[in-house]
Amino acid sequence: MGAPTLRALAAVAPEPYGARARRAADRVARTGVVEPPWSALVGTAEPTVAWLHFDSVDDDGEVIELARDPANWGPAKTIGLAVQQRGIDITDQAALDDFIAEVNRTGGIDVLANALAKR
Repeated sequence: MGAPTLRALAAVAPEPYGARARRAADRVARTGVVEPPWSALVGTAEPTVAWLHFDSVDDDGEVIELARDPANWGPAKTIGLAVQQRGIDITDQAALDDFIAEVNRTGGIDVLANALAKR
């Protein structure tokens, strides 16, 4: 396991596992392995806005719904928003497959993101 992976694990694992992962990452780094520049940032980010709410799809779980900032969206959020806006049932695999095929046919995720941004 590489140092960045261990640092990521240390950032999210409960103790004592987080401390163990930090020590292991430090041991790997001491062997002379060069870590990517972003490795030092792992575990330093703090959420700006989040809501904890009941997950209607999975009765047992709770999910974190991140801020709806369009600048913070990646491909997964873009597709999720488009699926929601079109009223596609996320449990309907055939409908999802058709939607993804349409996205690919019409120019891919960038075209979809631009179309959503204009709404």
